[in-house]
This record gives sequence, C-alpha cells and structure tokens, in this order.
Amino acid sequence: MNERQFTQSTINLVDRKYLTISGVDNVKDVSPNLINLCTMGQNMSISGENMQVIKLDVENGNLKIEGKIDDIKYNAKKEKFLKRLFK
Repeated sequence: MNERQFTQSTINLVDRKYLTISGVDNVKDVSPNLINLCTMGQNMSISGENMQVIKLDVENGNLKIEGKIDDIKYNAKKEKFLKRLFK
C-alpha cells in the first residue's frame, strides 16, 4: 500500500479537548495516551489522556481526536549511527 503525502497540513486545537488535523498521510498507532501519525512526511506524536479517534478520513487526510491533549510534537528523524560516526 502506498502512503499518500499531502502538501499542506493544519492543526486546530480547541480547549485542549478537541483536535483536528488535516494533511495526515497515515496513522501509525492509537492508544488512549499516545497517537503516532505521519503528516507531510514528518512523524508526529500526540500525547494526553482518554484520547480517541472520532473521525479518520484517509482519502482526504483528515483526523479528529477527542480527549485531554497534553502535547503535540513533531519527531525529528534521527541520523543513523554509522552516518554520524563517519561524518
């Protein structure tokens, strides 16, 4: 299955309870405390409590989450060990 990559992404957070994200390429993992996804080719982690996916539209890349949102973080890609070693 090919991953779709969008060219624009938006994040809308209302009262730290309702989160809407557009430009979602794929959702990697969902639990009540952590959601990992990819947006515009970059990994993103959302942490909180009692989170649940309310709507996922994979065709248009839209994701709606409800729960207590504590943190939204883009995860930097780490360089491989050998690449760092031989710089």
